[in-house]
Amino acid sequence: MEVMNLTRDVSVSPSELTNVSGWATRHGGSQDLILLIQDAWRFATTIVSSPVGQSTPHIYVSMLPFLSSHSPIRKHYGDRMHGMVGVEGTAQDRRKGRLGGWVFKRGIYAACSSDCNLLAIVPRDCPGVISLVDVSSGRLVRDMSHDSVGSISCLAFSPDGTRVASGTDDKSIWVWDHNGQLVLGPITGHSGPIRSIVYSHNGAFIISGSEDHTIRIWDANSGNLAIPPLLGITDNILCIVIPPDDTKIISGSSDGTVRVWDMQSGCPVFDLITKYPGSIKFISASPNGKFIATGSQGRSVGVWDIQTGQAVAGPFSLTGPVTSVAISPDSLYISVGLLNGTIQIWDVLAGQVVSEQLRAHRGSTTMLAYSPDGARIISYSSDDGSLCVFDAHNATATVDTLLFHPERILSIDISPHGNYIISGSDCHSLRIWDRMTGELVNGPLTGHSGYVHIVHYSAHSHRILSCSHDGTLRQWDAQTGDAVQMDSPITAQSSTRDSSDVYFRCATYSPDGGYIATGSSESDVCIWCSSSGKMVVGPMHSPIIGFRSARAIMFSEDGMTVITGWFDGTVDMWNAKSGKLVSSIQSQFRYVSAFAFSADGLNNVIVESLCDKTMHQQITQTGDQAGGSFHGHTNNVSSAQYSPDGTRIVSGSHDKTVHIWDTQSATSIFGPLEGHTNWVRSVAYSPDGTFVASGSGDTTIRIWDVTTQSDSPQASIITFYQIDQPMLTQTCSSQDGT
Repeated sequence: MEVMNLTRDVSVSPSELTNVSGWATRHGGSQDLILLIQDAWRFATTIVSSPVGQSTPHIYVSMLPFLSSHSPIRKHYGDRMHGMVGVEGTAQDRRKGRLGGWVFKRGIYAACSSDCNLLAIVPRDCPGVISLVDVSSGRLVRDMSHDSVGSISCLAFSPDGTRVASGTDDKSIWVWDHNGQLVLGPITGHSGPIRSIVYSHNGAFIISGSEDHTIRIWDANSGNLAIPPLLGITDNILCIVIPPDDTKIISGSSDGTVRVWDMQSGCPVFDLITKYPGSIKFISASPNGKFIATGSQGRSVGVWDIQTGQAVAGPFSLTGPVTSVAISPDSLYISVGLLNGTIQIWDVLAGQVVSEQLRAHRGSTTMLAYSPDGARIISYSSDDGSLCVFDAHNATATVDTLLFHPERILSIDISPHGNYIISGSDCHSLRIWDRMTGELVNGPLTGHSGYVHIVHYSAHSHRILSCSHDGTLRQWDAQTGDAVQMDSPITAQSSTRDSSDVYFRCATYSPDGGYIATGSSESDVCIWCSSSGKMVVGPMHSPIIGFRSARAIMFSEDGMTVITGWFDGTVDMWNAKSGKLVSSIQSQFRYVSAFAFSADGLNNVIVESLCDKTMHQQITQTGDQAGGSFHGHTNNVSSAQYSPDGTRIVSGSHDKTVHIWDTQSATSIFGPLEGHTNWVRSVAYSPDGTFVASGSGDTTIRIWDVTTQSDSPQASIITFYQIDQPMLTQTCSSQDGT
């Protein structure tokens, strides 16, 4: 690799290593040799697709130290590495397989060659041009165009990769060779725009589907119509697939039907699906010829027997709308591209997710393909023009070994002894993590039917409570993860509006764990028995007239008082036994978007919606401002929490950063702490005050060491959980740059 990089030939390394792997396999190479070649291919692909390729020393500085402990390259050459950067953490062995990525112009359509070495893209700003890209290096091979070609709407490679067929909005078909020469066209006959085009596996025919509701089969050499058009479909044909034996044509259309046709006669065999909810936009045939996978505009994928039309697996429920589908060469896995730019991989037989949501694109995943050897997954997004290459073997793992939330993290809390972190997300589930190792201890804990926006440990770590937008509060055994059964479900209620719109905005345990206090979106404060689930005090209503939503709630240290913070900045104190209002302190601030109390309840910090980049600290008993304002975030502050001793505050913001503040001086001690790629939605301080945790919409949890060192204060990421990246150790400078 060093020599190839120095001679600027490294871009050809991945494709050459792919050829070497195939040669070794055909000539009986040992398994160890083939694994070493495949690892070298992964290594080379990563170099080519990253800035490492611009600096040869980084092969040793940035690449080798981060290799998995199972890497054949590390095993063979690890003993020869001296003076390398030391990297610790188990997540090196849990990478989810992204090898490389490149960004091109946004496209109208893209197709991959059968060997996955070339990608054909139709750029949006040049709809009559086809750009050929080398998948291994991201290098543009050539542009193909012709003055007479209109706007291209679909593409297909011939099986041998030497030709590209294109269908256009002007109802014609054009065929190019791999050198960019036009060899056929225009092929005419359709009376509507062509929406799908494929080659038969023997390369003899081109099959096209159109908005004229017909399918046509053309001789791939002459361009002549092979048999009369296939008729009978009542809506636009959006996708076509040919099983490996070339005996059938399978079509999907806007009317929600999937039909099977005889390839030789063009006669309909049967309607595989008579009426699917939504247009059938994606079909993929299994390489073993036994089933197809279909995707529509909805959030599910169906799997159907090609011979009988019976459902053989699924439907697989996805976390977002489906935008592409591909089946692995061994027919064991289905990869599904989603509108949010991610990829999910399902085990066909088990019907289970084996790798949830590989992060691929900022736009929707509009094309997916497996390499013939099953080693790579190729994905492309027409929305952002990005191409990604994944290691398919590393991308599939049993779901209980994966450390991720499949969706945004909305809430986190740290156990009282500091060993575990609980997280809730908008996939309706909770997960418990080991703080030191990053291992998933329990989860997903399921039962909610809405976003989980509150999670909280009891003081003795026996139980966890969670609140969801489904209007319920649930409890979980902190050791086993089992749901705690109560006599009565704890549910937010409303006497003035539909209860389906009401949910708990804040909740906490009493110091002894025997009670739970809740504040709702309906201005109600209630106290519940944590064992039975019955309301024992309340609902309590603030004397302030008008609709108000609770923002924060806590018990006093002796458990005798409940303190609530409201949307308008008011702080109310209640007798926890009788429910009587003890005091109500109005704030000088209005429309509060975030609210947190110190552990002793003496102070609170609020974020005013009218100036939501700035935090203010006030005295709970009087409502007077305590000290100056906290300035530093550049966007909305979404979450804040005091340190146990009340001397610091951690805050997270929509600006994707975390700050640690001194409560006396209102200055940032550490921050901005950067690394999240989406809003920081929840933050928590450890019970011993040595670290903080941040949960983000980027589906990650980061843990930051915030111990102060007099000679060089710093904050370090000590744990980093993410879908497809390793657990990292990283030093982040304090605000003074030390």
